[in-house]
Amino acid sequence: KILVLDRAEFSYIIKADCFDGKATLKIERLLYKYEANRTVQVLHAEKLITDKLMLTNGGDRLKKMNSKFRKKTVDRMNELIAQLRREIH
Repeated sequence: KILVLDRAEFSYIIKADCFDGKATLKIERLLYKYEANRTVQVLHAEKLITDKLMLTNGGDRLKKMNSKFRKKTVDRMNELIAQLRREIH
């Protein structure tokens, strides 16, 4: 088998609203810049990972189609939130 490197560049915006010593963070505009067969695609994660698109009709399993994007997006957001919490405390 030929080794195929499958990568995507992931970007997002973190908005912070600060008031009275408190901050509310919002993560938005999650984008994947994905190169497949030398063609670059820009995929909007907020649309790509929705339950409606990604779950089977029974709603109990992920469809195979692009499930890696949903898994990796959730994993990355969990890592980012954990890092932010460590830095705040």
